[in-house]
Amino acid sequence: MSEFPRALTDTECGVLELLLSIDFPGVSEYREQVRAATVTDRCPCGCLEFSVEVADGSPTASGPGLVSAWSEEQQVHLGLETHEGRLTGVGLMWFGEDDFRITPNLTTFEVAAEPRA
Repeated sequence: MSEFPRALTDTECGVLELLLSIDFPGVSEYREQVRAATVTDRCPCGCLEFSVEVADGSPTASGPGLVSAWSEEQQVHLGLETHEGRLTGVGLMWFGEDDFRITPNLTTFEVAAEPRA
């Protein structure tokens, strides 16, 4: 039996809260979507990359959600993943020597909205 779909863990909630901690077009809708999100997949390696599905009744965001967080200390990049105003997950890129499967210290990240293409 699959563990998915399932509720967000505290760590997954923390990552989404971090990425949605700054203001950008559509952030209030994405924050609302998190309340109705379920995890549909998780990277099998154990890192923080995961996919979510948002309930049908959740509001659609007005912006693309181009937001990322970078930890110089941990050499980890997290990115909010969205499609057509709907939250779809969190992507992770790891550049350091530490084991990326260890839960990163979220207090070391700087969050920024990416410029629109």
